[in-house]
Amino acid sequence: TVTDAATAQSLYNTLIGNATLARSGASETGASLLIQLSNGLTLQMAVRDESVMACGTWSCPEFFEAFAAAVQ
Repeated sequence: TVTDAATAQSLYNTLIGNATLARSGASETGASLLIQLSNGLTLQMAVRDESVMACGTWSCPEFFEAFAAAVQ
């Protein structure tokens, strides 16, 4: 869990700036990423390896490296 607002914003910027569409369909996975927005909405994406899936599968190794560093 990342609770620091600046770190969460940095992770979001990494995801938005670096993610590339890997394929248009999502597939089964046992992990998810929840992003709670300041307006109260929560975005849920499925996670597998270095990909997140929501309206397609997006590859972003940079996000997972930054996230791992942020939670240590």
